[in-house]
This record gives sequence, structure tokens and C-alpha cells, in this order.
Amino acid sequence: MLTAIAAGWISLNLLAAALGYGAIDPPPFPGLGLAVSLVSLYIVVLILATQRREYQLAQLREQLTLELAILSEQKTAKVIQLLEESRRDNPLIRNRVDQEAEAMAQPADPQSVLDAIKETHAEAEQISGGEDGHVELATKIWLDQK
Repeated sequence: MLTAIAAGWISLNLLAAALGYGAIDPPPFPGLGLAVSLVSLYIVVLILATQRREYQLAQLREQLTLELAILSEQKTAKVIQLLEESRRDNPLIRNRVDQEAEAMAQPADPQSVLDAIKETHAEAEQISGGEDGHVELATKIWLDQK
């Protein structure tokens, strides 16, 4: 579309000059250059605004995913607590200490998760020199430490 408009503009100006009329924008077409520059500026602004919005939406999705993962982990810890309590209260099941179940029954502390994410993000920025730290990486490292 823009190419057709530019070609039409150039053609009309060259045709006007060939027919002896005064061209509105004689070669080298400074008016066309100004118009193209202005359109390109608007396109750049539009692209940057779109990218910023997409980045904000991605950040919100990552935050929601993390919150859901923490909530799911807390629910799982509660289920393990209830199962262990049921096992201890059932007279038909031999009572024993299960260290792994006790550790898994402790819900995650959201503040420690947030601290681990911030620490991992800072480390990733130092390594890459940019903003390449990801919530998934931080969560994985945090889970490996637990």
C-alpha cells in the first residue's frame, strides 16, 4: 500500500514535469522523504508500544504462574499433612517416622521463594549482562535447594 502511494507520488510528479506543469514535489522528492520519515517514526512508536505491552502481559503471566505454583505446593503440603495425620491415627497401620513426608508436609515460604527469584534474577543479569533471568529458572533453583 505504502509502496503504491510512493510510486504514484513519484509518477505524478514526473508526469507533471514532463507535461510542462509545475511538479508539486520535484525530484529528489523532499516532501515524499519527509512523509516516509514521519510514517516510519509512527511505525516505530507503535512497535515499541506493542512490545512494551506484550512484555507487561508476559510479566503478569509469569507472576500468576508462580502464584499458582506456590498455592498448589501449599495444597500438596496440606494433603501430605492430612495423610500423615491419618496414618498416625489409624490403629491398623504401624506408626513410624517418615522424614521425607515430614519435610514435604512443610509448605513453602512465599518470601523465601521471592528472595530466591530475586537472587537468581540478579545472578542471571550478571552472567548475561542483560535481563535474561527467568522465573522458571529461579523456581527450579529454589526447588533444588529445598
